[in-house]
Amino acid sequence: NDDSGELIYRITLLDNAQNKSITDFIYTLQSDNNSSIDNFLNYPNPFSTKNNELTTFRYSLAENEKSGELIIYDISGKLIYSKKLDVNNLAIGTHMIYWDGKTNTGYKLGSGVYYAILDLYSNKSKVLKVAIIND
Repeated sequence: NDDSGELIYRITLLDNAQNKSITDFIYTLQSDNNSSIDNFLNYPNPFSTKNNELTTFRYSLAENEKSGELIIYDISGKLIYSKKLDVNNLAIGTHMIYWDGKTNTGYKLGSGVYYAILDLYSNKSKVLKVAIIND
């Protein structure tokens, strides 16, 4: 089902003196059905680095991709983790990536909200909020 196409709204205004004004607003709709990334989520969320827990990022691809990366930022926008996806993680199907809540330098992250981005370099990406709670 492709819901893409042009949508036209025609607005007709009539004032008390019977003056008429007609304006068309034209919108181009793009269906999200063409997105090749589906079901991007992580579980558990939240998780704890204090207890050495892992979170699993899960996603499905509707088509093969050439390159991509899982990137995680803190709330200030600082890059804290990145992982290049290998050919197996870029093929059609459902995939899982495990993350231990550590930076690329091995530092365990503290409690907070982080942003995970699955970036496929083909103008396709998805974003998730990931919470770490170390109480």
